[in-house]
Amino acid sequence: MEKDDFYLSILIGIISGLIVLLGSFVGETIQNTGLKIGVTIVFPFILFMIFVKVFEKRTKKKK
Repeated sequence: MEKDDFYLSILIGIISGLIVLLGSFVGETIQNTGLKIGVTIVFPFILFMIFVKVFEKRTKKKK
């Protein structure tokens, strides 16, 4: 593993953790239990997909 790969892995881990944390904060404000569970599970996946798409665009521009 190269040094850049190591730092990239740490950065992706931190951003993923923040995305999950944001998803749980959004879910806490909802009163309906079923909806709260659904939002807490689905919202981080949506945010992560947005992060992946933005990251892919940035790496394509560098090439």
